[in-house]
Amino acid sequence: MSHCETPPRRARIRRKQAAPRSTMCASEVEYLVTGTCPSCGSPLSHHDRHIRFRLPDPVLEVPEEERPDRFWGNDLMLAAKDLGSFVRALLPVHLHDGGSLTFGLWLGVHPDTLRHLWEVWWEPEYAEVSFSGYIANELIPWSGSVLAMPVTAAPRDPDAAPYVIGSKDFTVHRIVTEEWDPQHVLPPYAHLL
Repeated sequence: MSHCETPPRRARIRRKQAAPRSTMCASEVEYLVTGTCPSCGSPLSHHDRHIRFRLPDPVLEVPEEERPDRFWGNDLMLAAKDLGSFVRALLPVHLHDGGSLTFGLWLGVHPDTLRHLWEVWWEPEYAEVSFSGYIANELIPWSGSVLAMPVTAAPRDPDAAPYVIGSKDFTVHRIVTEEWDPQHVLPPYAHLL
């Protein structure tokens, strides 16, 4: 991490006490579409939807003009002066209809975790990494209940971001392990899908 002379502090992720948001601003998230289903020919977006948060929620509170001087990183790893260290992770939500919605979200991590991931990301050791962090993006269907919750993440594919694989938090554990009604999960993101 050559651009960070002093390691950033542990990510500061605070659970918001304000009323939950009912929609996401297009500048905060983006919808990714790739390929077609080999079975039915429909766009994969009909089966495997992907929504990627551009930045961790705490970073969105920093004015854009201050970001270049305070941030180091890329689309996978980010260190933010006075805010902490963040790593992108994937959180697939399995739906009752056989589809899924995968959130490309950010996890707040310890600076040593960010440093280690930076060192091994393109090395064979990456496949063996497992680490702890805290969800750094609010997920609207579960507003107020998952931001800053602890998770464990690990790679499933050596060429992709790590996946959230578990949590001690009851709600996050359910998100990771259960199937969900699309009518509960998809409507807040309808403007993106």
